[in-house]
Amino acid sequence: MKKKEIVKGGFYTAKVSNQIVIVRVDEIRKQFLGRKGTVYDVTNMRTKRVLIFRSAQRFRAPVGEHETSYIERMNRCEEC
Repeated sequence: MKKKEIVKGGFYTAKVSNQIVIVRVDEIRKQFLGRKGTVYDVTNMRTKRVLIFRSAQRFRAPVGEHETSYIERMNRCEEC
C-alpha cells in the first residue's frame, strides 16, 4: 500500500513473520536522526504485540467492516 492510504486507528492485513495477520495502526510519525521517511507503530491483533513498520509496503489491504466489528467484539470479551 501507499503511505497516503494508511490512517491512524485503521485495521489492515500485513505480513508479520511470514504470516498474514490483522494489525491496528496506533501512531504514524516522521522519522528523524539521519533517516528519512515515515514510521508506523502498529499492534498485532492476534498476539497484542506492538510492532514498528518502517515502510508502508508491509501493509497488504484495509480490513472490511465485518472483520473490524469481529475484532472489536473479541477485544471486549478479552477485557471481561
